[in-house]
Amino acid sequence: PGFQDPARPRPVVSTFNPTLDPKASTGQAFRNSLFDLTVDAGAGNPGAVGLHYLNNNQGTVRNVTVRSGDPDRRGKAGVALVTNWPGPALFDRVRVEGFDLGVWSTISQYGVVFDRLELTGQREAGLLNTAQTLAVRRLKSDNRVPAVRTSGTASVVTLLDADLRGGAGGAAIEATGGAAVTAFNLAT
Repeated sequence: PGFQDPARPRPVVSTFNPTLDPKASTGQAFRNSLFDLTVDAGAGNPGAVGLHYLNNNQGTVRNVTVRSGDPDRRGKAGVALVTNWPGPALFDRVRVEGFDLGVWSTISQYGVVFDRLELTGQREAGLLNTAQTLAVRRLKSDNRVPAVRTSGTASVVTLLDADLRGGAGGAAIEATGGAAVTAFNLAT
């Protein structure tokens, strides 16, 4: 109970608190790190967020899989970076399976770095960014939806050595509203 409403998403695991209020942080979440973990959001939970991550000054998420256990891959997001301030942080060898959004990023301060990020089976976008500066190395996306969707003048995404597969005739990368995307060594 409590994970059924996508309009009021709720985290399965949170490094701050169970609310996704963007202004809730006090800036006191130092060195939050997760290693060698699988988070399964279960079935029938369209409002579930696998991992709500908040960290200040330094933190790492390494060797973590976040998956929707739903047969239709339902769930709001695998990883949510939606509360002030999610970084600086390193996500290394993170895999997100299913959910509407693989990575959901809405905060404009303290950039986040991803290395070896794998996104598969998302329903709306692999990575949705509306305000953050994200550096992503070795992104692998296997999706029928855009691998990266970013919007807004504060949004910056840099991709290095990305492999973006799948798609249903649409773009692998969508950037609107003044968002910037720079890609080096991109395979689609």
